[in-house]
Amino acid sequence: MKFGEVIEGLKEGHIYTNDSMYARNQCIVCHIPQTVPADVVPKMNSIPQTLKRLAEERSIAFHDQVLLLEWDKKNDGNYLATAYIPTWEDIFREDWKMML
Repeated sequence: MKFGEVIEGLKEGHIYTNDSMYARNQCIVCHIPQTVPADVVPKMNSIPQTLKRLAEERSIAFHDQVLLLEWDKKNDGNYLATAYIPTWEDIFREDWKMML
């Protein structure tokens, strides 16, 4: 599967990997866009206090993010999620596979 097809599938909520990623226990998924209301922002554990002060009484909109998920025993069986930015090698690969 080519990367253009992966992008379209990510928008539909599918999860993808390729041979190289799978060997490293990794896959990618699109973060569901959402807006965190201004009254919830101060309660968020996932952003620093400095951002909470900067964003005073403003909502935060999360969009257009793809996550790289990694799983292994070192993470106590949990997924480690970080931002995914494709390389040119990723873009030109043709061994992408849908996981779910």
